[in-house]
Amino acid sequence: MAISTKSLQDASANWTSVTPGRADVYERNAIAAVSRLVQNTIAGIPNFQSAVAGAAVANRIRTNVAGRGARRYPAKIAAVGRARFGEGVRAAGPEYEAGFGPMLRVIQGVDLPAKGPRGADTNYNRVRAVGDALHRARMLATASS
Repeated sequence: MAISTKSLQDASANWTSVTPGRADVYERNAIAAVSRLVQNTIAGIPNFQSAVAGAAVANRIRTNVAGRGARRYPAKIAAVGRARFGEGVRAAGPEYEAGFGPMLRVIQGVDLPAKGPRGADTNYNRVRAVGDALHRARMLATASS
C-alpha cells in the first residue's frame, strides 16, 4: 500500500503559514541545543581534521566553538534569530519545496509492508522500507551531482 501524504503544495503552504508562528519554539530549542552543538562539533573534529586539514585548524575550531561560539550563538538567536525566524521561513518556501519535494515523492512511492500488532518487530519493516527508499534516492542524487 502506497503512503498517502499531503501534496507538496499543501505541505509547503502549511509549513510557510504555520512555522513562522513557532519562533518561540525555535528560540527555545536552538538555545537548548548549544551544548550539543559544541559537544558534537568538538567530537567531530578528528573526522574533519583527517579529511580537511591539520592540527592548527582543529585547535582554532575548538577555541572558536567552545569559547566565542558557545556565548554568541544563544545571544544571536535571542537578539536576531527569533525576530527573523518567521520572515525567513516564509521566504524559504520555494527552497522547502525544492528540497523536500523529491523526498516526499520518494515517500509517496513506497509500498509499505503490512502492519503487525502493536509492538511487533515486523513493524520496523515499515520504517525500514521508507528509510531504504530515502537512502537509495539520496545515493542516486549524490552520485549524479
